[in-house]
Amino acid sequence: LSDKMRAEIEQKREALRLAKEEAETKGTPLPPAYEPPYLAHLKRIFAADQRVNFVIEGHADERGSAEYNLGLADRRAIVTRDALVQLGVPANRLRTVSFGEEAPVCQDANEACWQRNRRAHLSQAQ
Repeated sequence: LSDKMRAEIEQKREALRLAKEEAETKGTPLPPAYEPPYLAHLKRIFAADQRVNFVIEGHADERGSAEYNLGLADRRAIVTRDALVQLGVPANRLRTVSFGEEAPVCQDANEACWQRNRRAHLSQAQ
């Protein structure tokens, strides 16, 4: 890749990172212009087997009350579900659940760790 292309890719990554951080903080959907490339991959997965259903887990960091974090994580899961439905995934194939701050992937008390814990996790329903 040329230096110019690398710079453009890096700019897009940074714009996506900032948009994602803002969306995660506010619990709002990403603007369509910032759809990450993995969404196209998810479309193929959902199209491959129409019988498979998925669970979207909403998570939050430990800052804030347990009640607030459950609500925030619930909104995060719902926003993710709504984005997938907008992409054409049938809503009846998606279920949301909120874990709030109860299932962190990182235990450190710093911004990098808190950011990792603010997430929506997609898994195949059992």
